[in-house]
Formats: sequence, structure tokens, C-alpha cells
Amino acid sequence: MKRKRTPAGMYHRPGRGWYADFRNYAEVGGGQEALIPEGARGATEDQAQAALLFGRRLEYLQARRAGRIPEPAAPVVMPPIQVSLERHAELKRADGKARERTIAAARSRRSQRKHAGLRVLR
Repeated sequence: MKRKRTPAGMYHRPGRGWYADFRNYAEVGGGQEALIPEGARGATEDQAQAALLFGRRLEYLQARRAGRIPEPAAPVVMPPIQVSLERHAELKRADGKARERTIAAARSRRSQRKHAGLRVLR
């Protein structure tokens, strides 16, 4: 069965809701997207609500393309937990709050867990 497309790139998937095709705006974050209202878990089944969501998203993508809306900030990259734990151990050692033996034992436990295939958290 061929999908019925409405003008402007909206289409309905029976039983799955309304979707939009913003691939013309891929350079600013567009793609094939479900039209999901705020607080909902899936695409809306209501065509009027879908048209409103489509219009808002299209307006946003056009503004991004025109440069009226800046690029979103890059996500913060967190260091791996192992690096954080080592840094914490070094700080404790420097402050005199932990003995060398205690830090070595903790490092050994982390190593054993890692080689056993378990998550390294402690």
C-alpha cells in the first residue's frame, strides 16, 4: 500500500501517527521525524496537531538555516570513570587522607573487576 503524502512533507503511518520529512534541512538538523507533542510518548494521531507541530519545526529549521538561531552548544564530554577515580586517589594521597596501601588496594580491586568483565565503579 502506497503511503498518502500531504503537501509540505507530512505523512501518516496508520497506527503509528504523523511524521514529517525534513531531509531538505539535514545540514541544520532536519530528517525524518515523528511529530510528537510535548509530554507524549509517540507520534500524534491528530492531523491538526501534527500540522501545528510541523509548522513549528519547519519555522525553527528555516531560522537555523538563515542563521537567526545559533548552533546548539556541543555536549559536555565527561572523562572515563577510571580517570576520575585515579584523580580522586591522587588528591586523597596529596591531602594525606589516604595511605599508599589503601590507594593501591583500591586500584587492585578496580583492576580485578575490570579483568573479570564486571563494571568498574569502586
